[in-house]
Amino acid sequence: MMRPRRKRSSSVHQINIINVHAVVLGLDGVGKSALTVRFLTRRFIGEYDESLEMTYRHHITVDGQYVALDIMDTAGENTEEKMEKCASFGNLFIILYSITDRFSFMEAKRLGKYIRRVRNNECVLVLVGTKTDLKHQRRVSRNDGLALAKEMRSVFCEISISEGFVETNALLYDSLRLHLHHKREQENGEKEKLSPLSRMKEGFRGIYARRKSCSL
Repeated sequence: MMRPRRKRSSSVHQINIINVHAVVLGLDGVGKSALTVRFLTRRFIGEYDESLEMTYRHHITVDGQYVALDIMDTAGENTEEKMEKCASFGNLFIILYSITDRFSFMEAKRLGKYIRRVRNNECVLVLVGTKTDLKHQRRVSRNDGLALAKEMRSVFCEISISEGFVETNALLYDSLRLHLHHKREQENGEKEKLSPLSRMKEGFRGIYARRKSCSL
């Protein structure tokens, strides 16, 4: 006697993909394009067209979660119109300054305050001091960076994009982990016991484990 044939369960599962819109901000010359290219290709290129603004699509897996990352590499003057566009596009903002340039630090402060004022706690901010391979030319202390990160309610890290692929790669992954955690909390509507800054510090432990110059 023949048994009835069972229907085969579909082996094809719909993949859950989360879209992340990241914006790399800062004064021209601080390493925005160098950081973006490091994120996407692992290569370091020292010279770029500082007038060229691009948005790239990159697919990445973070702790088993598929992420479609749109990353905007900004260029040129940070006008009000441009900042409005960036604020509406992004939900993860990586704000760069050079530790060798005090003016770039003040610009990072202005940009971070703008994003926080417009987006409040809807987004994640990451403050990054670049060019740590030029410490002999330092004009911005690490304590200055820590104080600004606290003021902006962001996390903080100092890296060398040219010399530190491991740290740069960790910056990307841990920034995305932080964003995904923040997104889950928003979707669940949870009232967190920890402050937003405390949660961001917790999410950045991966970078801290690799490089002691990153703040908790």
